[in-house]
Amino acid sequence: MTTALSAPVIWWVNNASFVFCHEEVRLLADPWLFGTVFADSWELLVESKFRAEDFDQVSHIWFSHDHPDHFSVPTLSAIPEEKRPRLPVLYQKTLDGKVVRRCRDLGFQVRELDPANSTPLGRSVRISCGPVDLLDSWLLVEAGGFRVLNLNDCVVQTRERAAAVACLTGPVDVVISQFSYANWMSNPEDVEGRIRAADECLETIRLCCELFSPRWYIPSSAFIKFSHAENVYMNDEMVRLSSLAEFVSRDCGVTPVVLAPDDRWIVGTTWDNAGAIRLYDSALDRPPARLHRGSPVTLEELVGLSRLHLHRLHGKCAFGVLRLAPLLSLGRYLPTTTLHVRDLGVFLSFDVNRGLRTIPEPSEGPDISLSSDSLARALQYEWGDHDLFASGRFSVSPTRPLRFFDAFRLNAYTNAGYRIDYPFVLRWLLGRGPTRAKRGDRVA
Repeated sequence: MTTALSAPVIWWVNNASFVFCHEEVRLLADPWLFGTVFADSWELLVESKFRAEDFDQVSHIWFSHDHPDHFSVPTLSAIPEEKRPRLPVLYQKTLDGKVVRRCRDLGFQVRELDPANSTPLGRSVRISCGPVDLLDSWLLVEAGGFRVLNLNDCVVQTRERAAAVACLTGPVDVVISQFSYANWMSNPEDVEGRIRAADECLETIRLCCELFSPRWYIPSSAFIKFSHAENVYMNDEMVRLSSLAEFVSRDCGVTPVVLAPDDRWIVGTTWDNAGAIRLYDSALDRPPARLHRGSPVTLEELVGLSRLHLHRLHGKCAFGVLRLAPLLSLGRYLPTTTLHVRDLGVFLSFDVNRGLRTIPEPSEGPDISLSSDSLARALQYEWGDHDLFASGRFSVSPTRPLRFFDAFRLNAYTNAGYRIDYPFVLRWLLGRGPTRAKRGDRVA
């Protein structure tokens, strides 16, 4: 029987980040220590206590995916340059290789993880990493007789998705996962929509507890506060840690372990959640110290970004694929969408062939209403639509809530390294293409 003395320790850092400690291994996951992300849209719910000098105690860093609340370049840049070559980064194998290249450019060694095999770390720790959809990945850590599964914010809220991961991992002792919504969920007036979203988060936890059979559950990946004038309303129905702990214990039959920054839990031992719950619930009750606001982007600049966006997209597609979209039945998958750019007071349309065009106010209303700087980011980056969805800085038509994001469907694939050729389109139309998280899923 494993004793407490030989058990691993989970040293909590913040949000989705912790250090898994066992013997000589100190594996740091998803460090985001400071600052805002998604264009000043989020801030950490509470301040980190982990500092740059604490990286001296770390043996490896693992990243789940490239969203900035998990892969924080400012945090990595805070590590002294002379220490980086001695601190290996672990990351899933991907087609695009962007994270690997970025880490190597910063001076880190990188080891890409093969999802088909487990990887030894040190004398007595083994890890397995598996992809979910096109973006995220989970990590299973085995040490000291315990199996700890970090799901972070992998989209596993359906039985099919969760079961697919459970088939690879088997039962575990500890599950670590997202516990509240952390991207756009509803327009400001739709409070019920946010309540439903919070309830769905709890149901996902129940599903994971059922399929992975853990004894302990650690909440993660939602210790954030919406911090922009355009999204602050979404803080109102986020899952409170007091409610979460009660739900996990009462409805899931699993022991909750709520950890505050710098807490260290010996896996398998009794833990008092009271202090961490008070800290987080009190922080959620306080308004953000500062509400951020964006700077306007001119219509001319937006049109220019639209042209660059289309040039990038068409460059990753076979000749004629997008031009023939209507004949290939892609029109219903890549619709023309209408926008209201609030701060400029203009209405626009967008599609993958003509880009942005000025239009009269649509009689049925626009598909989306947003600020010019939010639209600029959606156009400027290949992952810009994901960035916008996570930021939550927009409102949508109640009858066409995701039409704008449907117009950007291909970006998820090109961002992941796929080329959009005719065989790809055929597989996609037949439902046999690579999977990706839907924009309605909780992707953060």
